[in-house]
Amino acid sequence: PISAHVPMDENETFRVVFKRVAVRKSPSVTAEIVGAETKGATVTGKVSRVQGKLWLQRSDGTPGWMLVDGTSLGLGKLLESFSAAKMACGNIGERLWHSPLRELPQPQWAPRHGYVALSGGLSATGWRNIWVLGGIMPNLGYSDDIWRSVDGGTSWGLVPAGIHWSPRSEFGCCGGSTAPEPKPKGVIYVVGA
Repeated sequence: PISAHVPMDENETFRVVFKRVAVRKSPSVTAEIVGAETKGATVTGKVSRVQGKLWLQRSDGTPGWMLVDGTSLGLGKLLESFSAAKMACGNIGERLWHSPLRELPQPQWAPRHGYVALSGGLSATGWRNIWVLGGIMPNLGYSDDIWRSVDGGTSWGLVPAGIHWSPRSEFGCCGGSTAPEPKPKGVIYVVGA
């Protein structure tokens, strides 16, 4: 027998958080499968409660129904509301500081502006590496030096640069890895100036 379903508010957008979620012809785990979405996909529709389970009736993509939470089937959460995802991570910067701030001595590379700072990879001390690259030093101009801290910014060491590194400021920079485990090598990519 078909039970009445109770629609919730208006359309909501969800992210698929399970490896693959079926799109069904009707809101039942035994209904015909008419499509599927994979982890990371976004889907939009109205949520309804049918026989105690929440279902999303698609208003985009493949028409049909997607089960929101498969815990009762041993699958766990299948779809996550974007509003729930936003609440989990908060606003940008809201959870930036997880430890008390501490005052640091002025580093050897200061003062300067227009430099790039980068953090990544654990150092042998257990702290993340922090790099400061290039920039403009007052009364000296563009700099080609690279500094690294392995103790959270308390002390800094000058890092030897390759022959292609030239004085620069306000450029793009990101960190990466050359190979997967067991022995990845960190790399710094520089773009511009």
